[in-house]
Order: sequence, then C-alpha cells, then structure tokens
Amino acid sequence: MKYRILIVEDELVTLSMLSKVLKEDYNVITAVNGKKAFELYKKFNPHVIISDLKMPIMDGIELIKKIREIDQNSKIIITTFKDDIDTLLAATELKLFKYLIKPINLIELKKIIVNSLEELSRFNTISLDSIKISNDLIWKRDEFELYNDNKILKLTPKEKKVLNFLLTKPNQVFTYNEIIYEVWQKNDEMGDRKTLKTIITGLRKKIINIHISNVYGFGYKIECF
Repeated sequence: MKYRILIVEDELVTLSMLSKVLKEDYNVITAVNGKKAFELYKKFNPHVIISDLKMPIMDGIELIKKIREIDQNSKIIITTFKDDIDTLLAATELKLFKYLIKPINLIELKKIIVNSLEELSRFNTISLDSIKISNDLIWKRDEFELYNDNKILKLTPKEKKVLNFLLTKPNQVFTYNEIIYEVWQKNDEMGDRKTLKTIITGLRKKIINIHISNVYGFGYKIECF
C-alpha cells in the first residue's frame, strides 16, 4: 500500500513540481486552496499533509485547525516564505511535524516525509495485547475479548472486528470506507454505512461507558482515557 500525501499549494508551478516528484513513491492528492483541501482530506484521509500558509478562500492555518479538530495524528508539513514566520508561530500549538522555507529543497522534503511516516508507523499503530479504553474497559487483542470490570462482555463477531479496528489508532477518526473495507470487503463480504451504523449503535448500547464518536459525513473514532 502506498502512503497518501495531500499537497496544498496555490502556486501552480510549485504544485506541479511537488506532485511530479512525490507521485513516484506515494499516492498524491492536490488542492489549490484550503477549502478544497479539507474536502479531499475528508475523502482520502491522507497520512501526510504538505500545505502552504497563504492561500485564497481558506489559508493554511484555518485548514490545519479544521483537520486537528478531528485528527491529531496525521503529519503536517508547512511550506512558507521567511516573511511568513510570524504566521507560522501562530500554528505551533497545532502539532506541526516540520516547516520548510521556500524555495523548497526537494531532498530535504523527501527526508522529512520519510521521517514523518516512520514516526506515524512507530507511534500510531498499537499492537499491545491489552488496550485500556477506560478505568473499567480493557480490550484484550490476543483473546479478541472486551472486559468490563474483569468480566467478558458478549459482543458479536462484527462488533468485535469494528472495535478492534478502531482501537488500532485510538482517538483518530477512520473513514466509513476504511472501516467497511476492514470489517467486510477485506473478507469478500457485503457491508455498507447503514450496517456499520447499526453495529456502532449496538456497541454503544452494550457498553455504556464507551465513547465512540461520529464525525458527520466522515467516519468514527473511539476515545480512550
């Protein structure tokens, strides 16, 4: 699977250059303003976002803020001119991975992308046998069982699959299509949003102290405390 990279840049020559260089190794998505970029972000859920700061319609800061409302994990790389540094400082609390001063050094950019993906792989994918969801809730991956106050909760096989997948990246939103593929289509089964919604509703009813959030028009995330 190729990693997905969203490039947001209103300077078309720069956008074309970055896209041409990076599409050899990654699935590249492009946008010329923040508004379009956010639409593409919700559709493709990219692993890395490379964004200019000053753009029409929606600038880079506003775009990053909207992304961070639903996703704390995607790696964001900002490109900026030296005279935009003050604007960049305003975004420091938004968990930027790196920033690059224009004109962009492509060798440096490639290294930063590799480092960001290594960190994403190292820290965002949980493979522990036991995952603490809350004080009382423990998901035991090796047993494929959910414990509430040390007692096994009865869940259907599909409920367990949805729960297990959401817990690979707690507190991060998965798109509807990502969940459906993992739970059904990966096994050549039929699944859709309506069926997924029914399973999420079932999990919420059976597990009163679980927090599964719906990001409207995008997907679901499970919150761990």
